[in-house]
Amino acid sequence: MKKISCSIIGCGRISRRHIDVILKSLQKKFKIISVCDIDKSKAEATGKMISVPYFNNMKEMINHQIADIACILTESGNHPSHIVYLSKYYKNIIVEKPLSLNIKGAKQAIHACKKNKCRLFVVKQNRFNPAIVQLKNAIVSKRFKKIFLVTTRVRWTRKQNYYDQAKWRGTKKLDVNVIANQASHHIDLLLWLNGEVKSVFAYSKKSLAKIEMDDTVIAILKFKNNSLGCIEATTATRPEDLEGSITVLGEGGSVEIAGFAVNKIKTWKFLNNKTSDKKILLEYNENPPNVYGYGHIKFYENIYKSINNKRISSIDGNEGMKSVILLEAINKSLDLKKEINL
Repeated sequence: MKKISCSIIGCGRISRRHIDVILKSLQKKFKIISVCDIDKSKAEATGKMISVPYFNNMKEMINHQIADIACILTESGNHPSHIVYLSKYYKNIIVEKPLSLNIKGAKQAIHACKKNKCRLFVVKQNRFNPAIVQLKNAIVSKRFKKIFLVTTRVRWTRKQNYYDQAKWRGTKKLDVNVIANQASHHIDLLLWLNGEVKSVFAYSKKSLAKIEMDDTVIAILKFKNNSLGCIEATTATRPEDLEGSITVLGEGGSVEIAGFAVNKIKTWKFLNNKTSDKKILLEYNENPPNVYGYGHIKFYENIYKSINNKRISSIDGNEGMKSVILLEAINKSLDLKKEINL
């Protein structure tokens, strides 16, 4: 099979992760043929770093050469408009989380891709974390029996210079709050593991960061399966990242996956013990080298198989929409200071 070509749109912080995965880990399956950023210096620096043409205008990049995939790594609030525009030219689009900051934008993006017969993939790399895969298998095989509580905690450090380096961060128009940005992947995991949410009540505050929106949010969830949930997210942890974790409690057992990137199994206990349980606890018990975890490689491999086999992906626009629906409800609860039914 030939290599799948990619164009990188947005040369900010997260672009380095995608570039590393494509060029260092999956270089036999993917290649990058161009990069683009409205900041000329970022586009030039990234293009020269990996020796590909660079542009500061998407139209110029399209006129030069159309890749198999457009990788949209731009500001969160610009994702829908960029998807709508690029879906006219590309057969496949990868977009970073979140798909959109609101349901309206997500619907526009999904509709445009459907209209233009463009496949849309939303970055959900934590689903492919080895420890999370084990947890999903345990849930599917009914080891928890009845789940009654799921929680996620994002206790990360983002000092003022993080926000100052990119002025869109922490703004209402392009980023919203810590829930939409840092906790987006963890919200996806809650929904993927435990199903749809029935209602939410949220609280927030500006703890340390000097930004427009809040850097600390707590949300209480009621799921349609009658379980409860809690999201705790902050970028005000000091002096360094503490954890990005998820806990599932059921009548049949308890699991906590901790570490700073939802990779390290801290608790793995069930009433119906299996011989494999000790091995699982020992094998998935280390932190990755960074907060991005181990899932991006598997994410891109999933896309490679999906494109070549022409099959429906498990990380498409409809999956991305699920997180957006909850994100919008959380923000509505913050605005109205009341419980919101989904």
